[in-house]
Amino acid sequence: MSKKLYTVTIVSCETGNEYALIREALESYSVRVIHEPIGRPSDFIDFLTGETYFESDFVIFAFHGEVGKFYMPELGESVYEEDEPRSNFGVDEITRYCKIKTPTIVNLGCGLGHEGLANAFLASSCKTYIGAKDDIDGASSGFFALHLFYELCQNNRTLKEAFEKARSTDPETMLFEWFE
Repeated sequence: MSKKLYTVTIVSCETGNEYALIREALESYSVRVIHEPIGRPSDFIDFLTGETYFESDFVIFAFHGEVGKFYMPELGESVYEEDEPRSNFGVDEITRYCKIKTPTIVNLGCGLGHEGLANAFLASSCKTYIGAKDDIDGASSGFFALHLFYELCQNNRTLKEAFEKARSTDPETMLFEWFE
């Protein structure tokens, strides 16, 4: 049986080496990985509007979050561009800016498995949205992503089967929710 070859875009913002760890593992599974670093709110807007997005089978957001909002980098007031948002991104910002199209979004940040945020992405961008409903340990969220793709790529499971296997590891990975 031949393996399905996937393209994954990892969008990272201030999560240390989490993206690099995930990238190396995914590349070992023969996944093509694109990295989109976010250093300021306008970078995230450029990605969400499609300006810097390359078509992918999956988008993985490696961000910090809380109760349905992506943490945005805080810049010095003199560094912000004119009209650049100065707050975290939640449902309103995703609804306003998101134009990308991808079958699946995997969001690794704390509290980004919020139903409102999931629905905002489902309405404009994806068919399946996966995110943690509460605060999750960083190592656990990274492991969840690795396990999910291991099951997809190495064991040829469906996305739903891979999700269930990755989610069933322990109480931390059980925080991930499936939305469609």
